[in-house]
Amino acid sequence: MPRRSDEYMAQKRLEFCEAALECFRRQGVAATSLADICEETGLTIGAIYRHFDSRDTLMGAVLDLLIARFSGTLNQADWGAMRTATLEMYRKYGVESFRHEFFGHVDWIKGLRERRICAALDLQDLLEERLSAFHQAGEISPPLGMRQTAQLLAVIMDGVMIGTRDARELRVSEKDLITYFDLVVGAKI
Repeated sequence: MPRRSDEYMAQKRLEFCEAALECFRRQGVAATSLADICEETGLTIGAIYRHFDSRDTLMGAVLDLLIARFSGTLNQADWGAMRTATLEMYRKYGVESFRHEFFGHVDWIKGLRERRICAALDLQDLLEERLSAFHQAGEISPPLGMRQTAQLLAVIMDGVMIGTRDARELRVSEKDLITYFDLVVGAKI
């Protein structure tokens, strides 16, 4: 068999990841087999094993794809574009139960839980950086500090990441929780 180009191989990996996401949405993560994913792509089991040595490796690639998409959502030129991109991402991945199930499965796979926690911290840092830029440009004027605002938006955007709550840096302090409660309800204390 002739050697395939790196671009070709990357495209096939992406096709398998996209197919996995589609199957997860439709059937659920636990109910989706590698055969289902192959059927979705029209490729063979042998093809999937050329790209992923196990289902766990495929799950890791899907996790990386979702992280890259979340990151891309935050990397927008202005607040309006980020707001719109975030809403589109939420509509695509946020409401459906597969995401809850997917992250639950990821948390049980050795190495992926830690990768997800690190990614969540990185995304929160990126969110804080982007919010600071929007604030400096005069597009937004958050009533809280940038870190608190980034944390609150991260919780709103991805409240299902229960496993990441084990990371101290992602926990909401009691003081911040009270501030968020007061802000959300408009309390005058």
